[in-house]
Amino acid sequence: MVQAQHGSPFNYINHRWLLRLVVRTSGFHPGNRGSSPLGVTTYCCLWSISSVGRALPLQGRCHKFESCIDHHLIILYYYIYCAVVVQLVRMSPCHGEGREFESRQPRHLKLRNNMKTIIVLFSGSGTNLQNIITTYQDKYKITTITNNKNANGIKICEKHNIKCLVIDEKSFEDRLSYNKKLVQSLKSLEQDLIVLAGYMRIIPKFLLDEIHTPIINLHPSLLPRHKGLKAIEKSFEDEYENAGVTVHYVSLELDSGKTILQLSFNKKEYTTFNDFKNKIKTLEYEIMPMAIDKVFSIIEHF
Repeated sequence: MVQAQHGSPFNYINHRWLLRLVVRTSGFHPGNRGSSPLGVTTYCCLWSISSVGRALPLQGRCHKFESCIDHHLIILYYYIYCAVVVQLVRMSPCHGEGREFESRQPRHLKLRNNMKTIIVLFSGSGTNLQNIITTYQDKYKITTITNNKNANGIKICEKHNIKCLVIDEKSFEDRLSYNKKLVQSLKSLEQDLIVLAGYMRIIPKFLLDEIHTPIINLHPSLLPRHKGLKAIEKSFEDEYENAGVTVHYVSLELDSGKTILQLSFNKKEYTTFNDFKNKIKTLEYEIMPMAIDKVFSIIEHF
């Protein structure tokens, strides 16, 4: 037998201690289903190496191998193998001071990162904007754009710490320049759905050609009745027994896109215009969240 020299580094190697060290560093445990591939590989490598270590008595002797390989060469291989494993552990994304070994975000952060984004366009008081923020602020990311620097909706955004991009239409030479800036701004923003909530401008064709995100609009009549402005007044005065609100997809033709949802009521119960208008507003608050949920449900199925 070949005698190991006194003081050889191999005499001080404890393979079980090394296994425990790498197991803790790599985040692997045989019973942990969430272990990283690197941790699994590291554990298996070290277990194989430790088998070699067990074949070499730690008290100063080693067995005679048929190949007559010098035990010092085996020790060298052992150290090289360990150095490679340690380097792999250091390269792992799980490795680092102050981090958890299992590289996972807290659930609430992961959910927030996966939130869909709604962009709301508005021009005035922001009552429907307020409704959207109240309903979805904790469920979706909300970003807003207004064409009116004096719109009351800006204050609502500030109150709820919602990002609001003001593109003052009056600061542009013409409507085309404004719309080009609007398209440019939309392209720079993350978006899953665009909602027109009291946005008093017609969406141009080139915007629809360049922005492929679904755009929906709330209109205060039962379309196809009373497209365009003063729809509430027209609905109150028409000959129909019922009235209501519509949420539809935005298309090239004004208020003519595919209907998503409609809610209606009997006009006979509302004899004054103020009561009629308040009923319309109530339905607007009801229908918008229902329509947004429906659109996102459709998006998820595609």
